[in-house]
Amino acid sequence: MKSRTDYITDAMEKVECVKITQPFVPDNLIVKGAIEITVNLLTLNFEVEVYSPYPFQYHDLETIRFVNKALIKYDHVNGDGSICVHTLHSPDLATKIALDLNSLKHWINKYFINRQKDVHYEHIVVSPSGTGKSQALWFTDVNYLFSKGEFGQFHFSMLSTGNVNNEVVQTFILQEFRFKNQEVKSLWNKNYKQLNQSTGIFLFIGNPPVTNRRFAVSNWQDLEPFVGQDFFKYLHHFEVNLKKNSSKTSELKLILGYHIEKNEIHWQCINLPVGNFPNYAEKTGPKTYQGRFKDKLIDWMHTKNCSPKYFFGRGTLSKKLTDSRILVIGIGAIGSMLCTTLIRGGCLNLFLNDHDVKEADNVCRSEYQFSSGMVSKVYELRNQLLLISPFAEINGNEELTDIIKRYSKEDNWQAALQEALNNFDYIFDCTTDNDLAYIFSQLTIKPEVINISITNHAKELVCVFKQNQYDWLMEIFKSLNNDIMDLYNPTGCWSPTFKASYNDISVLIQFALKQINQALTKERPLKNFYLSTSEEDGFEIKLNQF
Repeated sequence: MKSRTDYITDAMEKVECVKITQPFVPDNLIVKGAIEITVNLLTLNFEVEVYSPYPFQYHDLETIRFVNKALIKYDHVNGDGSICVHTLHSPDLATKIALDLNSLKHWINKYFINRQKDVHYEHIVVSPSGTGKSQALWFTDVNYLFSKGEFGQFHFSMLSTGNVNNEVVQTFILQEFRFKNQEVKSLWNKNYKQLNQSTGIFLFIGNPPVTNRRFAVSNWQDLEPFVGQDFFKYLHHFEVNLKKNSSKTSELKLILGYHIEKNEIHWQCINLPVGNFPNYAEKTGPKTYQGRFKDKLIDWMHTKNCSPKYFFGRGTLSKKLTDSRILVIGIGAIGSMLCTTLIRGGCLNLFLNDHDVKEADNVCRSEYQFSSGMVSKVYELRNQLLLISPFAEINGNEELTDIIKRYSKEDNWQAALQEALNNFDYIFDCTTDNDLAYIFSQLTIKPEVINISITNHAKELVCVFKQNQYDWLMEIFKSLNNDIMDLYNPTGCWSPTFKASYNDISVLIQFALKQINQALTKERPLKNFYLSTSEEDGFEIKLNQF
């Protein structure tokens, strides 16, 4: 009966231009061997390791490795000399081996023979070690272009303590740089800037601290060519001052900055053990000294650029929304879902209004938490949204709609209200309050007013825009068969509300916002519409536009 090793050997032998140079043998759970592969008359040798999950991936990684340490200077080669191959899926071992070997041929042709470079930037390979393995520093843009050799202090804050693979992991955020009597602040929102801050030191070295073009240096001595003597002196004095102040901290964080593509700056963080800095002064003359680094391993940390272009890089809403000031009135089920989507979609300036208090039975179909107890909806949703985006400025109050209705009969109310509302670009009215829709219809204001409401059992969603909004709402709802009898009536004296689950509401909200966003993106006029649903032959949503 054939063994797994036999099947691997047979599959390798069947691939054209591949020759086994060292027989495949089992080594615990790994099958190991060696091959030579020929592409365009050029032959390269590789050690091969096939892991037990093969042909399946493991943690999104291929479970076969082709290793040649002499190729480490080329693109898409890991620090151990293994080639990055990414191939199509196949559950069949022989098919998967053929796919992987063809992927290896493609790498040889593209990166070894033709020396091609990828258009997108590949970060240098950093291997966190020591305490750095369980720490991460997240940073964002600043409005300053650093020059090579600049150094000073930076401030950072603890963001959270989490858990990865049963190990405690600390995440910090970079707050600001201080040097040459300047303060250069990160572009987080004011909520994150209020966190307690600690002090580290920074040095902008200009070029990536690498060997073989891509791999971060691992020894302090290898950093010497990147560091000027002024910084060595600064580092020495900083250490002396730490000792004088009897600092109780065990580590000091040093960040090294360098340019990547298009003048973008990246930072890599290192932990320095207080009381055992890696620098020393070497005597070079009767009264002269030179700063040097010891033969000592660098304790790199994880770092991540969280600037908006990366934070929202996987997809945003139209810039007409993201760059606008948005008022959301009514943040119950409809409004809270809308706000969450706007913030995750890249919107940076939101104002919330709702007079209501969050109760326990709001949680099942809104963006609220049971754990916060009885609290103002504005207060809780603001905090929820700030947990999502570190860039959005979110404000709100509970009085706006009360003020609108209370003073609607006074002579000067309309002018004052219009002036206040003109501070916004878009107003989403999610209150299902016909009185408010009527008042908005009487105003002459700049912002686009978008009224969103849902019928009982989420059979329909109605979306009406500024022009003749109240009349349109009344007309559309007359045409709908809205069940106003089978409502949710809790115990006690409380207004009944429509029945619908979180899923029922969210699917319509997302569809409606998609429709609005598409119109804005393609610069089409916003037209009134309602979404009607059907469950007769599977769930369907129909767009009815006016």
